[in-house]
Amino acid sequence: MLYLPLLAVKAERWPSGRRRSTGNAVYPTGTEGSNPSLSAILEFEPDTAVLAVLASNNVGENNKGYLEILKPLADKGQEKTVADENSDRK
Repeated sequence: MLYLPLLAVKAERWPSGRRRSTGNAVYPTGTEGSNPSLSAILEFEPDTAVLAVLASNNVGENNKGYLEILKPLADKGQEKTVADENSDRK
């Protein structure tokens, strides 16, 4: 008579956790949850004239997001830069 050892195999009706029967994670790259990140990333080059005016510490940004002249500016070109930037922000 031939006796074969019995292998104890526990079969679950559904794999426990977030794993498939092959052992792979269900979400191999992860999920983002209920608040996913934006699918489009906007990249732009900042205007160097605006950066120069901001670096002079004569202009700042107010609580509404607009540029505000804090001290007298060097020339009318800087005032025009501030006005143009504020019109773009509306």
